[in-house]
Amino acid sequence: MGKLRIALTAIVVLWLAPASAHEMWIEPHAFRLAPDTEIVADMRVGQKMKGYTLPYLEASIDRIGIVDPQARRELPGTMGDLPAIHVVPEAPGLQVLFYESRAERLGWAEFAKFESFLRTDGLAWVLEEHRKRGLPDSGFQEAYTRCAKALVQVGDGVAGNDVEVGLTVELVADVNPYTLAVGDTLPVRALWRGKPFVGAQLRVFRRPPGETDAVIVDFITDDAGQGRVPLAGPGVYLLSAVQMSEGLEKPADVWHSWWASLVFEVAG
Repeated sequence: MGKLRIALTAIVVLWLAPASAHEMWIEPHAFRLAPDTEIVADMRVGQKMKGYTLPYLEASIDRIGIVDPQARRELPGTMGDLPAIHVVPEAPGLQVLFYESRAERLGWAEFAKFESFLRTDGLAWVLEEHRKRGLPDSGFQEAYTRCAKALVQVGDGVAGNDVEVGLTVELVADVNPYTLAVGDTLPVRALWRGKPFVGAQLRVFRRPPGETDAVIVDFITDDAGQGRVPLAGPGVYLLSAVQMSEGLEKPADVWHSWWASLVFEVAG
């Protein structure tokens, strides 16, 4: 147990470090499964679909569950499980895995890095608000929360659709991606606290089969919070969007970032 605690502590330190303030996603080991086959999925954090695999850490989880065409249920886990997610589907069709973390925190020592993050993720408006609020250029604290979903198809049919699960910031596929093929377009909605996330920067990462580097394309959601994602090739797709609000949980939190992700696969 001593070695396990040390290993988990090291992982938590890496997760909370400022350099890790990027995408967090759920990545199933297989995206298409026969009925009654266990779904196994990693929880990962990093950049451009490369990063660390995280164990099941109950203290970091606000909610975690699965929705199938018949019901929604919470997912239990055991401290230290790696992979973090193991679940046997109860009904065939599209399975929606979801997770929202508890807030964690990081400190910003260099304003240039903070500015770079904001501009990269479509949050340049925060710069003006930061000045208006008279906030310092360094030594301030940001809270961050992860809101991740992944879609898995169970069985030969294509029953079921992605659904809103109530994450604080959430991406919803308006068409089951497993009914589509390369060359099609997937409509996706971004939601912020249950309402359309208008003007969100939707980042699309695609990792082609057999490769480790991801192709990245950016879109902006329209007045309905919707973007249309072209399925340009086969592979694993990671969609990501970030929202920022004033920090409210602790006095030291001057900002709170909310990170949404949605993962699925497109066959060749």
